[in-house]
Amino acid sequence: MKKYFLIFLTSVLLFTSVSCAVKPIESSEEERRPVGTIGDATVAYEELRFIVLTYKKSLSDSSSLSGGSSEEIEGYFCENITYNYAVLELCRQIGLDPQNARVDEAVQARVEELVESLGGRSKYKKHLKEGFLTDTVYRDNIRAEIMQNELFYAYVDDLGLIESDSDKIYDIIKEDFVRTQHIYVSKNTAGAKDKIDTALSELSKGADFWDTVLKYGEDSSLKESGEYITRGYMNDEYEKSAYALRVDEYSEVIESNNGYFIVKRLDQDPMYVMLNLKMLTERYQRYAFIEMIYEQQRLLEFVPNEYFNSLDLSELK
Repeated sequence: MKKYFLIFLTSVLLFTSVSCAVKPIESSEEERRPVGTIGDATVAYEELRFIVLTYKKSLSDSSSLSGGSSEEIEGYFCENITYNYAVLELCRQIGLDPQNARVDEAVQARVEELVESLGGRSKYKKHLKEGFLTDTVYRDNIRAEIMQNELFYAYVDDLGLIESDSDKIYDIIKEDFVRTQHIYVSKNTAGAKDKIDTALSELSKGADFWDTVLKYGEDSSLKESGEYITRGYMNDEYEKSAYALRVDEYSEVIESNNGYFIVKRLDQDPMYVMLNLKMLTERYQRYAFIEMIYEQQRLLEFVPNEYFNSLDLSELK
């Protein structure tokens, strides 16, 4: 769900796009067919298909054993379809209009940049098909990304709804952030569960945690200094464990969709926080902002219609 920046093209590319603009590709009647509503907005089949097939592919790629039942997929869809709608609703609440000429031009520029980078309209169509997208859904997602970025800066710079004072943020980091290390093993690794269980066994016998990270861990980005995380930064299972641990404690094996973790909580280093305050401030602001979107999401509900209820989402192709 989460990565939102406007892309501005050079004047030469803009001139090219004017002379051979990429016209929107109209969705089929079936793709536009309503599957339900969110408030006053109608949700189309093409939105359902994109979210459901993307989720099913993620299950396949992660070797998930969950099976992807229709009930599980429906729950995922209902939880995630409201995200873009929440972003746009928050924009409307503060007077940011998602439907205006400037945003339309930015969306068109993004599409034209992608078409050019892929090598033409036919390859763009192929790209959409491979991503379970229609041109309409792709453009709508771009619009939501652009508006989320504008909303963030409005909240921080214009409205002050997200803290920006460095002294106050330093106190927030001390109170709300936890510093962790972890051992991660992907489910795609042969014998992944045995590998993470062996790592836990060695830790229980007194092995050094960082040495065990280097021996068994598969997260190449992790540093010995650990990672400072705030709520929403990691997956729910990791976060719940990290905040529950005492300093210098490590967890049992934690299973996520993609792999297995053993998490250790470290004490904070005030010098590290001071030297990296800008980075940690940006992290705090971004995830505080995402939580605001989640709060709005919780106020929205997808209401299915009869057509939606007739579908077996596990069979959707």
